[in-house]
Amino acid sequence: MGAGLELSGRRKDGSEFPIEISLSPLETDEGRLATAAIRDITDRKKSQEQMRNLLETAPDAMIIIDQRGTIKLVNAQTERLFGFPRDALIDQPVEILVPARLHDKHVGHRKGYFTDPKIREMGAGLELWGSRQDGTEFPIEISLSPLDTEEGRFATAAVRDITNRKKSQEQMRNLLETAPDAMVIIDQTGHITLVNRQTERLFGYDRDELIRQPVEILVPERLRDRHLGHRTGYFVDPKVREMGAGLELWGRRADGSEFPIEISLSPLETEEGRFATAAVRDITDRKKAQAQFKNLLETAPDAMVIIDRNGRINLVNQQTERLFGYTRGELIDQPVEILVPENLRSRHVGHRSGYFDDPKVREMGAGLELSGRRKDGTEFPIEISLSPLETPDGQFATAAVRDITERKTAQIKLTDYARNLEASNRELEEFAYVASHDLQAPLRNIISFSELLHDECVGKISEDADRYFGFIEEGALRLQGLIKDILEVSRVNRMERSFITVDTNECMETCRLQLRSVLEDSGGRIDFARLPDVKGDALRLTQLFQNLLNNAVKFQRPGVPPLVTITARRFGEFWEFAIADNGIGISADECVQVFEIFRRLHTADEYPGTGIGLSICKKIVETHGGRIWAESEPGKGATFRFTLPDTATVLAPEQAHA
Repeated sequence: MGAGLELSGRRKDGSEFPIEISLSPLETDEGRLATAAIRDITDRKKSQEQMRNLLETAPDAMIIIDQRGTIKLVNAQTERLFGFPRDALIDQPVEILVPARLHDKHVGHRKGYFTDPKIREMGAGLELWGSRQDGTEFPIEISLSPLDTEEGRFATAAVRDITNRKKSQEQMRNLLETAPDAMVIIDQTGHITLVNRQTERLFGYDRDELIRQPVEILVPERLRDRHLGHRTGYFVDPKVREMGAGLELWGRRADGSEFPIEISLSPLETEEGRFATAAVRDITDRKKAQAQFKNLLETAPDAMVIIDRNGRINLVNQQTERLFGYTRGELIDQPVEILVPENLRSRHVGHRSGYFDDPKVREMGAGLELSGRRKDGTEFPIEISLSPLETPDGQFATAAVRDITERKTAQIKLTDYARNLEASNRELEEFAYVASHDLQAPLRNIISFSELLHDECVGKISEDADRYFGFIEEGALRLQGLIKDILEVSRVNRMERSFITVDTNECMETCRLQLRSVLEDSGGRIDFARLPDVKGDALRLTQLFQNLLNNAVKFQRPGVPPLVTITARRFGEFWEFAIADNGIGISADECVQVFEIFRRLHTADEYPGTGIGLSICKKIVETHGGRIWAESEPGKGATFRFTLPDTATVLAPEQAHA
């Protein structure tokens, strides 16, 4: 009764409830009557409402059709996916959502489903398409399930747009094609589902010859049974890993030839199930390279030891056998500490682990004394150079071990020689200091008495005798200057390191003041901008600038007023000073010789001096931890450069006395 309408009943208490009425005629003696079968469908209505709510929360488009293929119910996702409003779909044949070119085929599939209704994918293995209201088509996936109700049998279709999945699959195919390795994808039954062109090239098969074939077609016959077990085991515990780690793997080409391979496995979870991806690499060249590497180790002059991250020895050469007294077989797979003295083994483990945290080419234990231990227990000094070795099998460390027993013996002799030489130098410096100091008094007497004697003889002696007195006085004065310079060198060598912050501008002003009369007479000029503060001895640094400026002004070209320029630039923890002049210049060879003590490039008549000034400059600079050098060409002036420590620099004792 009221087909298509919602009917309600009313109880005695006035409450209403949904009902379903079935009418049938009844012929009686009293006439024609009607029989009404009334059913309370409150529970059914609730179930239907729950069903609708469930459909609305489903992530897929949900469509319920009856056995005639008429759409009875859809959810909001169906409206969004196909572009139809709900009212335009209800009571329409489901083929409204199927491309017209597929209508006839779809009707047959639909009827077939109701003949054997069960939960399954629709069109398994086929490409399915949906059609939107605007006529556009898109790839879909449909899951079917039967729905038995009081109103009869229906079918529920969960429809999913797989456009993005199709794109991903296409990207996956493209990705496989760009991979440098042969890529093989197999299902859980071990059948090949996808390969790339690198697989075709590597194994010599066409793609069509491999698809749906068992993967063992690519495995040598002698290894196929074993491979089957490994493959089955992988799907029990699928994870990214190397296949057959530690084993030698082989592939088989279409022509039957075999070649060494490396395989990396990774699981691939898809909506179609679980697969395994195998990246296969031909390692023929690597095997050759490994053989060459082993040969190279054998030709190395040092003992070569290769260890893995666990500290296990993987490879040694014959020099290792000779040096440590072990055979190769006794060392392979042993901890490397077997070659280390027992009292150092626990410490060595820590150093070894630390190296693998930051592997790079370097000396092991720089600054430390290292020892090796032979098989017979004897120990000997060694030197070790470490370098990381990256291989497809992981990271290793290569240690080049050298016996330095002879070098140590030579170093001991050299140290003794240096100690004796240092003592001799100290004695010589002490002698020079004492001798030059003690020579000054008698020399002053010679100068004084020769001057007195000369004065007494004025007008009483010949011109030659008078000239001889001049030679005596001039030679004595020159000797006095030489003794003073020698004494100055000794003082610089004995200088204490009590460095302070020195304003080099003040040093320069002091020097310029001392040279004022010389500059005025020659028309010369000393130019400098603001100079930096340095760490050093103010008195000695003033002496350094004074000597260099004296030379710059003294060695001028005839008729050319001297021009001296002082500049400074930052150079790490030091300042590099440059004193440049426009004087006569010197040759490249003389740029080195000029710092030697008593080295004079000109006669005393040409340019006065003792030949010690620049050697004093060199001593002062080196005492401050710096260095000094000259740059010049004859006739083009000279530039003397030297470095001094910045105020923040702390010098080690050996730097200060380099």
